[in-house]
Amino acid sequence: MDFNHAQEYWNSQAVLEAKKNCGVGYRNVRSPCNVFILDTSSSVGKDGFAQMKEMFSIIIDEYATQDIKENVAVIVCGRHTKFLRHYSNHYEDIKHSLDEVEFGGSSPLTAAFFLSLACVKYGGDRIHRIGAFCVYPRIIFISDGRPTSFTNPASAFIEDSPLDETENDTDHLLQLTRSIGKISPIFCIPVGRNPNMTTLEFISGQSRGGKIVCAPEARQFAKYSLNIRTASMLSFTMENDCNDNERILTSLACKFPDKIFTEMDQKDIIEICLRKYLYQSVSSMEDEIEDKTESPHEEKYPQMPRLGSRVRRGRDWRYDDHDNYGPGTVVGHLKEGTLLVEWDTGFKSDYRFGTKSKFNNKYDVQLCSEPRILVNELIATGCLVTRGEAFHTHLFLV
Repeated sequence: MDFNHAQEYWNSQAVLEAKKNCGVGYRNVRSPCNVFILDTSSSVGKDGFAQMKEMFSIIIDEYATQDIKENVAVIVCGRHTKFLRHYSNHYEDIKHSLDEVEFGGSSPLTAAFFLSLACVKYGGDRIHRIGAFCVYPRIIFISDGRPTSFTNPASAFIEDSPLDETENDTDHLLQLTRSIGKISPIFCIPVGRNPNMTTLEFISGQSRGGKIVCAPEARQFAKYSLNIRTASMLSFTMENDCNDNERILTSLACKFPDKIFTEMDQKDIIEICLRKYLYQSVSSMEDEIEDKTESPHEEKYPQMPRLGSRVRRGRDWRYDDHDNYGPGTVVGHLKEGTLLVEWDTGFKSDYRFGTKSKFNNKYDVQLCSEPRILVNELIATGCLVTRGEAFHTHLFLV
């Protein structure tokens, strides 16, 4: 089948799986949701396959020790690309579900991510709240990051070779994961004889709060929700003056005077607190932006950068990795001295540009000349365009 028909097929499969998922009564509606995508293809090699199973078991075993009963769904990708388990917290059953999985076949990773939409898009209420933190379903992707075509189901039974991985296959995967990652964080755990770290880093980095998780960090990663819960209980004021880490640790010691936190737990809690914006409701964040002015996407102040201007973090930057260390585009003037910027990752927020009052002459962003780089897209915010062959002078954009 061609690309469009393949998209329709796997998307329809996701809708069907969502219905099955809703019919399973094992999900704890008061717990966070995790979707594992496990690469079982010949691409990872037998050692990588064994490593994948080990990482999966470590995380599931750690979940079993916690009072937060994480919901877990499992998708495998290889000779068979399918749901192995729908959302459940029956951890022993989940762990042993891999006993029935075959090693080998191609790597239709894009198809597996389409199936994940059953959990992250079509699965009903997707937000779990821990205090003031909104935790969206997270995808845990254990793979070598080397996709093959997802348009031919029969090819699943063909063993991978280096020639099977094409630029188009990678582009299809990155385009889909970019869309999913606007809401759900994607955590990539590299396995196999030669993982494509560039692809895995791109997938995790462009998602909302995702990152690479190396094998030795798997057990610590499984404590993610526990550390979010701890962070949600802390009370402190962010000053963005290089002393916030100490404030967080002081609050931690005051709130839990009798509890000992490992150095890794402390590091995770600090990171969660500093990146609290990642745990804001996407809808409320958009509402907050819209509430700041009746029409934010307007060019109101001639002394400020024009809409469409490209920017990077500036001298007074204080927003951790909102920008994922890349450029963005000015898409609105909220008020004098405050710009609305959409980063190339898709994240959007407001930043100071010569703000007056007590923050006089503060610049969170600065102008740059970096073009928008498209990844298998026809157009995106920040592209410079000109009139095309079909342009007519009597037509105009509203």
